[in-house]
Amino acid sequence: GPWHAEYQIRASAAFPLFDAVTFSFEVGAAKPDRRMFFDLLGKLGLMAEQCVFIDDLPGHVAAAGALRFRALRFTSREALIADLARWGVWSGTEDDVDSIAT
Repeated sequence: GPWHAEYQIRASAAFPLFDAVTFSFEVGAAKPDRRMFFDLLGKLGLMAEQCVFIDDLPGHVAAAGALRFRALRFTSREALIADLARWGVWSGTEDDVDSIAT
């Protein structure tokens, strides 16, 4: 809800790393509802193919993939870093990840 978004998510050290964030309470839907993804694309002004979607739930990853996002299922920090590096969207180190961990 709004309190969680304001005092936990927006206060996170990682929050500034995101170009846009979509909150279910603002959209009136929750993943894997397509409205969540379309809201985010609208905020970004991008096509799904230009975005990486990361989630730990297979159904959410499948929904994003069906909409043509580059979708990754989060299984571990190491796997995520490797996948993002393979796609050319991460060039940092594990120390960089440690510096933003909350």
